[in-house]
Amino acid sequence: MDVDWVAVAVAGVTGTIAIVIAYASYRASARSADASETSAVASKDSAKEAAKLTQIESQRRQDEREDRHELLAPALPREIETTLEQGSISGHKSLFANVVVTSPRNYRAHVVGWTGTSMVPVSGLDLQVLGQRMYKLHIEHWAADQEAPHVKELRFKFWPPMGVDESNPWSCACGRPTSEDTERLGHWEIRLPVERPRRPRIRILSP
Repeated sequence: MDVDWVAVAVAGVTGTIAIVIAYASYRASARSADASETSAVASKDSAKEAAKLTQIESQRRQDEREDRHELLAPALPREIETTLEQGSISGHKSLFANVVVTSPRNYRAHVVGWTGTSMVPVSGLDLQVLGQRMYKLHIEHWAADQEAPHVKELRFKFWPPMGVDESNPWSCACGRPTSEDTERLGHWEIRLPVERPRRPRIRILSP
């Protein structure tokens, strides 16, 4: 049988070329897959870094709002110093306290007394509180045999002023409640203990 060696050689060369092309195509595909995987990992890392930076910036802004919130808070004494005063009409004594909001800003405010079991009204504090001004609060009526206040503490609520209060109102952007409803939580809430009334000092004069 005669063998066509030329055809065999051509077939061999063709097969070899096909194998080389297939291998080259495989290598190219592998490199493309590696590049795609690397790109995906890089994109994922970039997204994580962007999310982290966004979180850091959000926390920074929140910290700034909290710092400003604390800076704008009203300043009150640490405790309420009380005095007993005789009523000019009724003749009964009442417990009073002089309170000064030492902050330079104005606020909206509300105050009640806490007896330990219930809230009781306290008068003398305007809805619009002016900074650096003293307010005389009527805490409770005083019985003849009474020795200590029934009101244990005063609970203050403060809010930034509203536009109707003054021509240049200021605000606090921390997101806490406004003064649209004084029954709601305060923007700032302060509780101060009520002390026993001061006894008048008796001066003994030497003969």
